[in-house]
Amino acid sequence: MVTPTAAGGTQGDGRFLIDTNPAKSITSASTGGALAGGSGDAVGPHASAQFSGTSFPVSVFLSLGQAVPSQANNLAPGMVTFSIAAAGMPAGYAANTAAIGNSSGLACVVDQTVGYDPDNYEMAPYTVIDATHLQMTFNKPHQLLASLAFGGLCGYGLEQTVDTAGGIRQLFPVLGATSPTSLYYAGGSTPVVGVMGRTSGFLNVSAAIASATRAAGQVTVTTTGNLLADVNGLSVAIAGVADSSYNGNYVVTTTGINSFTYAQAGGNSSSAGGTASALTGGFAFYPMAETLSVFDAATNSIDGQFTLAPNSVAWAAGDSVEEPHFYQEYITADVEALGQSVPRPSVVTRGGLQYQQNNGPGLVGWSIANAAPTSNYIGYGGTHTFPDGAYEATGVWRRTMNLVAGEQAAFAIHCNLHGCGSWNSGYNVFELDSSAGVDSMGYAPASSMLTVILRGTPYSFTPQAFTAGTINVGTLNAATINGVSVGGPHVTTVTLEHAFPGAGSFNFTHNLGSQYPLMTCYVNSGSPAYAASNVDVNNIAITVTAASDITCTFGI
Repeated sequence: MVTPTAAGGTQGDGRFLIDTNPAKSITSASTGGALAGGSGDAVGPHASAQFSGTSFPVSVFLSLGQAVPSQANNLAPGMVTFSIAAAGMPAGYAANTAAIGNSSGLACVVDQTVGYDPDNYEMAPYTVIDATHLQMTFNKPHQLLASLAFGGLCGYGLEQTVDTAGGIRQLFPVLGATSPTSLYYAGGSTPVVGVMGRTSGFLNVSAAIASATRAAGQVTVTTTGNLLADVNGLSVAIAGVADSSYNGNYVVTTTGINSFTYAQAGGNSSSAGGTASALTGGFAFYPMAETLSVFDAATNSIDGQFTLAPNSVAWAAGDSVEEPHFYQEYITADVEALGQSVPRPSVVTRGGLQYQQNNGPGLVGWSIANAAPTSNYIGYGGTHTFPDGAYEATGVWRRTMNLVAGEQAAFAIHCNLHGCGSWNSGYNVFELDSSAGVDSMGYAPASSMLTVILRGTPYSFTPQAFTAGTINVGTLNAATINGVSVGGPHVTTVTLEHAFPGAGSFNFTHNLGSQYPLMTCYVNSGSPAYAASNVDVNNIAITVTAASDITCTFGI
């Protein structure tokens, strides 16, 4: 029985009750360690997390050698005697009950999750029958090769503190520790602990420092490689710089993909070496138990009584306890489904909004807004990555979008929230799938440069020029090309000398530059005999031994 002190009446079945007494929890502060990374669901039988500076007690792991189904009239399998797997289990798993040590106790059980299937985490009492058999009392069915963990961190819930918002924590059930610095947990369809770029706010970015320069109270740091994430507005740890006065933790402003600044008092100087890193590695483990029921049959009410599944929590009177929200849930907006059993008639039909009467300035027909604080996101002082898209159209359509142009424009694209003049203000206007990858059209508002990249080849438009590797045209009308007056045939033949008097050297400076190289030079209309050694991007130098005609042709 608990005495609610906050949110009384919101407790529910199927969640976990945790003991938050600080003396019973394991935290990054109490261990001096940090969450360093995670594999999500990409490696191993379960989601895993890696730590630094911890000394977790290691668990013993076994696998179910057979499926444990529900009873005919009861979801719970009840008491079952089963074999443990002797083959097919993950590396590091035992194949003999002797590895457990104790002949009875509690074990954590987790199925290997497939897609959105539940992982059916539970704690259940066990008794060793013999070297290859256990007897356990299950509340949930389990698959063949489901994992069993004994000891270690079995029975704890893991909080990644960077994701705790407004006092609401996301708590993942821990299966067991695989080493003093790593563990398996029940990640279900949200295995995000220690994983960057997914739905969590975890961040672990580190780069070697190439140079650090302090001038007028501001330090400019350049890293040897690109930063994996935009750390703008975050506290970055500077360590190991040759001049130790640069070291410390500072809130930085990024100025490029591999540079940032921070304020620091001190004399003007420069140094190098060391690393710049940003890590959101806070964690906490709480002993926990699954809540089977919050209904008090004696009072016919929800009054603070909890009926719990088997657990190893050392509950004590006066301990603070909490029932966190479900550690994962699937919430989506309403979708209206329309269908018909015969093809639609040829008349136009549509859904949407129709504005009538007198409509004027200030009316926005449809708006999709991400109202989360900008400061939540990477590059704006936060560590969360961005939602995928504000608008999506899928399926077969003749035209994905059918527009009547507005009185001013069909599209008005504004600068992103970095502004129009920042180093990272650029964005792709279009990203186009091709058979060889993705082509793109990008715009840099700081310079008004539009760049089209087609299969890796860039074409750029700026207020000064259009730049391309090769330009093929049918008709080219131009006043000048790099200062050369043009008009007439595509290839211009230049006759430099008709009656060269005799032996001697001929020199001519053409100043056409590398974009308009001479094709070749001929003597007495013979075979071309003068290559780059005689004809380069700026000059012609030819030596003849007798009277000669010299003709040089070049393309414009």
